[in-house]
Amino acid sequence: MPNVIQATFEAYFKNIKQVLFFSFAFLITFLIPIFAGMPTFIALGGIFLRSGGIFLTLTLKDSLVITFSMIASLFFLSIGIVAINLLIKAQKTYTRTSKSKLKEFSVYTFKVFSILLVFSFFQIAFSLLGYLYNLQEIMYLLVFILSLFIFYAPAGIVIDELSIKNSLAYSIKFIFKKLSYFLIWLIFGGCIVAIVTFICSSIQGFVFGFPLGEFLALAINSFFVAPMLIILQAESFLRKYPLLKK
Repeated sequence: MPNVIQATFEAYFKNIKQVLFFSFAFLITFLIPIFAGMPTFIALGGIFLRSGGIFLTLTLKDSLVITFSMIASLFFLSIGIVAINLLIKAQKTYTRTSKSKLKEFSVYTFKVFSILLVFSFFQIAFSLLGYLYNLQEIMYLLVFILSLFIFYAPAGIVIDELSIKNSLAYSIKFIFKKLSYFLIWLIFGGCIVAIVTFICSSIQGFVFGFPLGEFLALAINSFFVAPMLIILQAESFLRKYPLLKK
């Protein structure tokens, strides 16, 4: 099997200026829930929306704030995901940016955003059902299964220019066809998140009212972890093309 991890690091550092620029989208994605006052918590250097019974006590104002903040956060996340995938696609296929490509960027972003938005809706709905009927474990399993359908969907949309429907179907197909790449992603992602969390959790102090360790973890996850994991997905997806494995 080609060394996809090595290819990921090489792609990251070869395009580091562009990657860092596009990674601001991930930082904004993480910061919106904090400054919008959403019911969130910080864990493993990421921002997570509280689930379960919290949604049953929200006022109309709270619901609107959460809705618009979530939409904005997902929009910036979509921009970052599409940009990184386009960057890797351009590097591997030696294509240049043009006006037509910029138009395609908006189309890709809309498709990825639509997928993430619908997935988030189901995630919240399943969370509520799990809380109401005490079926949290089953709902977690359903969310995990749904996540398999969107895992490689952005790569399919950007790299293969698939439709939303076909990208969802191909994602689950690719996972089972190339299961080793999916497992590599899980192990690699788990390791770097654990390392970043371990290092940052030992740092004391505050910055802008936030614990310095958590603030640093968000920055590292935004500019290193998130883009690296997306590059790894793209590199793994491109392995189906023998000529693009190098």
